Amino acid sequence: MSAASCEIQVRYSELAPNGFVHHAHYINWYDQLQYEFIAKNGHNLRELTKSGINFMPYEMYSKYLRPISIDDKVRIEMDVLSVTNIKVEIEYTLFANDKKAASCKTVYACLDEKQRPFVLPHVCPEIYQLLKNAIN
Repeated sequence: MSAASCEIQVRYSELAPNGFVHHAHYINWYDQLQYEFIAKNGHNLRELTKSGINFMPYEMYSKYLRPISIDDKVRIEMDVLSVTNIKVEIEYTLFANDKKAASCKTVYACLDEKQRPFVLPHVCPEIYQLLKNAIN
């Protein structure tokens, strides 16, 4: 079971001239789901950032399998693959009309306000535990 999922309504402004969603918008959708996952579990991503806790993309690998149009029913699922002291690996899967349309594996580095790595279980044990519990 996925750690989180949500449905997306494609907006006209997200379409490329060919009538399909431009792939750059997929990343925004992944970020939206990450934000909702954190909020649903009682945390505020903005407050975490203000307190010096940042999850910065370190690596990102995307695979696009089929285009998405404005009329498609879109769902995103998020799976936590691994959590270490200083990084988190998440996979996002995008479905259009219940068919896999794209996937993205992202590694986030845990960085402080000066962009230096920090040890997640020491700095924010509740987020560390939340992520560990979400691993499939």
